[in-house]
Amino acid sequence: MSASEAKPCRHCGSAILNPLAPAGFCCAGCEQVHGLIVSCGLERYYELRSEAIAPVNETILGAHDFDWLSDAQQAADAAGRRSLRVALRGLACVGCVWLIEKLLAETPGLLAGRVNAHRGTIRLEWREGADLTEAARRLAGFGYLLVPDDGEDHREEDGLTTRLGLCAAFAMNAMLNSVPAYLGMKQDEQFAELFRLLAAFFATLSMLVGGSYFATRAWASLRRGKLHMDLPIALGLVSAYLAAFVGWALRLPSLEYWDFVCLFTFLMLVGRWTQERAIEQNRRRLPASSPSLRPVDVFATAESATPLRRVPVEALRPGDIYAVPSGQVAPVCGRLLRQDAELSLAWINGESEPVAYPAGRLVPSGALNIGQAPLRLEATETWGDSMLRKLTDAGGDGAFVPRLLERILSLYLGVVLGLALLAFGLRGALTGDWPQALQAAISILIVSCPCAIGLAFPLATELAVGTLRRAGVYLRDHRVWERALRVRQVVFDKTGTLTLESPRLGNPEQLAALPGDARRALFALVNTNLHPFGRSLREALAQHEDPAPVAGTLRNVPGAGVMLTDAHGVTWTIGKPGWQGSAPAPAGMSAAEFCRDGTRLALFLFAEQSRAYAQEVIDGLRADGVAIFILSGDQSAKVAALLRQLGLPAESGLGGLSPEQKAEWVRRHDGDATLMLGDGANDALAFSEATLRGTPVVDLGLLEQKADFYLLGRDLRGLGRLFAVARHRRRVLTEVFLFTLAYNLIAIGLAAAGLMSPLLATVMMPTSAILTLAHVTVRMRKA
Repeated sequence: MSASEAKPCRHCGSAILNPLAPAGFCCAGCEQVHGLIVSCGLERYYELRSEAIAPVNETILGAHDFDWLSDAQQAADAAGRRSLRVALRGLACVGCVWLIEKLLAETPGLLAGRVNAHRGTIRLEWREGADLTEAARRLAGFGYLLVPDDGEDHREEDGLTTRLGLCAAFAMNAMLNSVPAYLGMKQDEQFAELFRLLAAFFATLSMLVGGSYFATRAWASLRRGKLHMDLPIALGLVSAYLAAFVGWALRLPSLEYWDFVCLFTFLMLVGRWTQERAIEQNRRRLPASSPSLRPVDVFATAESATPLRRVPVEALRPGDIYAVPSGQVAPVCGRLLRQDAELSLAWINGESEPVAYPAGRLVPSGALNIGQAPLRLEATETWGDSMLRKLTDAGGDGAFVPRLLERILSLYLGVVLGLALLAFGLRGALTGDWPQALQAAISILIVSCPCAIGLAFPLATELAVGTLRRAGVYLRDHRVWERALRVRQVVFDKTGTLTLESPRLGNPEQLAALPGDARRALFALVNTNLHPFGRSLREALAQHEDPAPVAGTLRNVPGAGVMLTDAHGVTWTIGKPGWQGSAPAPAGMSAAEFCRDGTRLALFLFAEQSRAYAQEVIDGLRADGVAIFILSGDQSAKVAALLRQLGLPAESGLGGLSPEQKAEWVRRHDGDATLMLGDGANDALAFSEATLRGTPVVDLGLLEQKADFYLLGRDLRGLGRLFAVARHRRRVLTEVFLFTLAYNLIAIGLAAAGLMSPLLATVMMPTSAILTLAHVTVRMRKA
């Protein structure tokens, strides 16, 4: 079924492409949140929702650690203010704002929860005794997550917004004061000098507020030895302002470009604000993701019940005894104390199978506690020495510089400056009118400013970003466009990237055949379980009626499974086949058995499931000449099986690789032309060697800041759309460049002939911009 033929999900509006998904929904997460919304009588959310949103990631609906929020509330209470601003993830539209405020209004003790959709924040106000963590957990159940607000995300956009608003006012005032001159007011008439002075005043303010933005960025790029689009913009603005100042001082109306300076500054700021806003909106619309490396509790001994202090991971020292809560990673290597543990090393080596660790064994940094209880570790290294720090801190933003743009700008600036000097020399020598020759030279510098390009690039980018967002691709970096066009090979991680994080339940009929009390007990066993099989069973259970978990005592048995003793003394277990004395699973099968008092009720079989449309996307990329490789830390046999399933040759994949080996492979195989798609810390080193980096996971927090884009949802079609939209955007911008070239030839010809005036320049510039924007809008709709 194609996306155009698929029905939309009743919750998020995405196309339903998974035939195993719950009826009417694209995934179990969306079904669960939809059920909550309906049960709370909040169906109006769907009337207010303006567009499709990202599907709900089931892992977001699990348990979250909101200790940071409790600490922040206590600090605010101690300061006597009882008000706190936090960031809000998952906010997409006015329907989200309405839903969030409705949910918060039902929280006891919460006086107000004011959502700022523009900033992606929420202001919480409460009375004494209120529990903000209760409100946070309620929001998380609907797919919205509260995270600390550091204010960094919106400072750049806020600064541009302020500049834009001021320059709009300056432009209107400058144009208003220029109108009398255009209507024929002579310089010796009453108030003429006042109008000229006011126009100069507002243009000066416009240069100080708006022009300085481009000038400082252009100067910074020159100091780094690079050319930037801001350079010709700054050159045009400075030339126009200096010409206007000379014309004002010498009383030469033909050089007074005050209104042009203001209008051009305003239009360029509009373009830049649009560009920044497109990326910032993407960041705010991302599904909730929580910080993965939180401060840790340090204890005096392994048996201490109360922590001595809470410290950032950077402050851990060898010998410190610290806690690793369920669902968190060990930030530094440590010796496991007190009890055995079940850990996932998928973030480190890509192995999807959990590993049992006995007490006393060293636990590597980056190991994920998937058990029910917190662990106690005795640190054996500092954060600075840990492998997790090396993985998460590895390598910057990639060395790629858009050299083609640099060459175009170099040629453009050289030609413009050369033509200006030539016009000045020839016109002065031939006519002897050097002031007029100076006007011709300055006019060339002014009218040749890339106004149309400065507006078309941001508009094309915003429209392209919107197209990709609807396909589940969220960009974090403007450089994605240039880098995507350089990609000649795509390298996939396996577990969690080409395959889904949770395996597929192969025999759902076993689950459906269970009686109601057994399903409720099973739900209690897997509801907060982080084991991949547990997540898969929780998702499958959510497709039936919403079961109420059985009350009882849970106990995690590392290396075996989970045990529940209910109020009637019945013991329920889910774990390895044979754990309770029953027959083992068939050879070569991944399975978990569900027992009541040692009697097997069901044997659940699991298989890795590749993401939907993986075969189609890979075939399309290969048809376009893009090489495909799989680099995994998982077992070589599993990689080989996936290669066969996807129709790839055996040499296109390697298994059992360490993070360093992945990075070395990318380095040796032309990293400047490589896209790396991964999901864990074991991919971080390879990320640093690739020119373009993407991740399908934003709820772990390890690669979130390294990725250039996020690929959300349960299928890979967005990856193909990324390349298609990048190519289409390049074609549209090439057309804009050709139009700009033709416009500049005409404008420069008029300027060289001495026919360009401030009025004509002020009319031609917005006219060319409007035509360009209309063309971009129409063409990008076909992306």
